[in-house]
Amino acid sequence: MAPGADAAGEGSASHDASPDVPPRSDAAADGPASCTLPTASSFGSAVPRLTIVGDTPGMGGISDASLFWPAGSSVGFVAYTNTPTALLETYLARSTDSGKTWSFVTKVNTASSAMLPSGGLVSCGGASSCPATLVHEVPTLVDDPSDPDPNRRFKIVSDAYLEPTFGSASKFPTFLLGYFSLQTSPDGTTWSSDTAALGWNTTPTSVSPPLPAVQTNVQTAFPELADCTLLLEPAMAIRPPTSADNPGAIDLALSCVHLSNAPPTIRIVLLRSTDHARTFEYVGVLLSTTDATCLGSPSPAITGADLFYVGANEYLLASRLSPDQGQAGNVYLDCLVFAVDDSGAVTRDAQGHPTVLREIATSDGTAIGSCTYAEGATAMGYVGNYGSTLPSSIFVSGIGAP
Repeated sequence: MAPGADAAGEGSASHDASPDVPPRSDAAADGPASCTLPTASSFGSAVPRLTIVGDTPGMGGISDASLFWPAGSSVGFVAYTNTPTALLETYLARSTDSGKTWSFVTKVNTASSAMLPSGGLVSCGGASSCPATLVHEVPTLVDDPSDPDPNRRFKIVSDAYLEPTFGSASKFPTFLLGYFSLQTSPDGTTWSSDTAALGWNTTPTSVSPPLPAVQTNVQTAFPELADCTLLLEPAMAIRPPTSADNPGAIDLALSCVHLSNAPPTIRIVLLRSTDHARTFEYVGVLLSTTDATCLGSPSPAITGADLFYVGANEYLLASRLSPDQGQAGNVYLDCLVFAVDDSGAVTRDAQGHPTVLREIATSDGTAIGSCTYAEGATAMGYVGNYGSTLPSSIFVSGIGAP
């Protein structure tokens, strides 16, 4: 995903949700302009790539892996984006050998056609309506066996959005006309249809056929997110119970994109659900735009979150942007690892800067990210998108956490 100029679109600043006022949490991260990064854990072009037995990568390749494999489990899963006929869809695979080999399970969703009325952000070349395609990408997967509804045990949240149908006269910004899709399954094999768990002010309401009704508009439900023009890159983790007062939860990290700036600003925020992803509450900022600049991102933007646990400890993965964001493929420079404390905040040093536990990068500077990790996938280590051009692939680093 390229969360930059493509998301903004022509003239999109006039559609921003609110004036460009930084969130309160960003202001607390002031300090010296440079954060300390550890020596990178690097690898070169010979690193193995993820292959899925029974599935063939589409013309754009595969990307956006989300691993879920608790320690001690005999079975693990990976959700990922595939690109049949240049479309973006969510697929699922499983492994029974610690991630050495993976087998295709099912397609979780399928790209579909829709018609959008002309006007506002949408230009139809003079027609009253024009074709669009609903796609899904950047899935995040959890197994939630404590959900009282067994049909909701497995959960996948993904970016669902409309894009102009290839070859049509449709013109509108990519990513902006979308929502976060939640799909559930009793076993990982059969999946529910979309529910729009989270949306924002530009989530379309006049589409044929209609999109699912948005359950929560983050811009109106959470004042701290009122300036988020749209959200991208979801990442879930099961927060284990520790006591009667802390019965467990689902953490959901999101990228808040603010489009009134040039370039756009992106921060990573945290929501939490204590009712098995039926509703969410706002927790706070994990990484701010100030953090992004401090960490050396070429713009005030950091994204590509992944949340995972090792034992009782929660961690966050995030990616800095590459200096060259105009490329067709991956726009991320590397993956950074942070610890998340019990309050749901990234641990920081005495100056208030985020503490980076590890940087994962290529020895030759090839773009990688976003990344994912699962404690039970001992044969995998960190994995993530690899390369700067299409078709995309997913590297398997073998580097263990944290």
